[in-house]
Amino acid sequence: MKRFAISNLAIGVVLLALMLLTASVLRVARPSTEAVRLRNALLFQASTPADFDWTPEQRPADFATDDQVPIQPFGPVVESLGLAKLPDDWSRAQRIASHLTERARWGDAAMSDLAGTYQQIRAGHGYCADFTTVFIAIARSAGMFAREWAFSFDGFGGYGHALVEVFDRQSSQWRMLDVFNNWAPLDARTGQALSVAEFRRRLASDPDSVQVLRLGSGRFGFRDERALWDYYRRGTDQWYLWWGNAVYAYDASAPNRLLGPVSRSLEQLGAVAWGVHPHVRPVPTPTNESMRQRMAQLKSKLLAAGAAGLLLSAVLAWQLASRWRHRATLDASTRPIRHA
Repeated sequence: MKRFAISNLAIGVVLLALMLLTASVLRVARPSTEAVRLRNALLFQASTPADFDWTPEQRPADFATDDQVPIQPFGPVVESLGLAKLPDDWSRAQRIASHLTERARWGDAAMSDLAGTYQQIRAGHGYCADFTTVFIAIARSAGMFAREWAFSFDGFGGYGHALVEVFDRQSSQWRMLDVFNNWAPLDARTGQALSVAEFRRRLASDPDSVQVLRLGSGRFGFRDERALWDYYRRGTDQWYLWWGNAVYAYDASAPNRLLGPVSRSLEQLGAVAWGVHPHVRPVPTPTNESMRQRMAQLKSKLLAAGAAGLLLSAVLAWQLASRWRHRATLDASTRPIRHA
């Protein structure tokens, strides 16, 4: 029986099964937006509305954050922007956003570490997630706390957008900023900046009560405000919070350092396996229940495929090792005996 298990036929069967399993996963990972869906599914966690209602001082224990913040690369940036001289965190957040969008165009993804991503943003490149990551890092270097939100148009897949919400300690309120598109929502009557939760509520029931604030002199991300509202309404029931803002820890992680320069998808897959990638917490609504269920089912399928892949890999490794030992034993038994 063991001889058959290590035969060419048996090894070929296991290898073929492993290749077919890999191909089946890769097939559903195209285009890149579907690869993001697979990543999001692996990170998907059930949530309730109460999961998003907290302050930095009472943040959930499993919300990963940077306890130690290095001076480089953003300590000098914080100083040059004069953030310490501003009266409150909301003013500081606007200054950071204005700085990042000052030269923004419509570029490609940065595919670099924090320092490199910042340099590419200043050169006019970068996607929305690049802007949010660098914003969170600069804010953290300035002693502030920000968290990253996102929404999609394709059922929590990769076709969507990312933005930030900063906690203004002076008012004890969360404030939303769409850094990449260079705007933030205000209460049209009072001029107070809105939180993500309040913006979403007004988007659905009273959009006229929201005023659009341009954060800086850089390009506005929409043709006009009507296009802005159309854009946000399309993703109104597909919002989620990235469960962690430890951007410095992620930047220093092995997957980011080793795989980041090669492929963003490989980097993120490695970060998921390494345990440094934040999870996805969807905002539950009556209209997105079926989408959340599909993501949970996809997660189960991916975990099953991963377990099958590990099992097949272990069997293949055992087959090859056993075959090598078997051949070594045969070679030893057929070696001629030398007499003195």
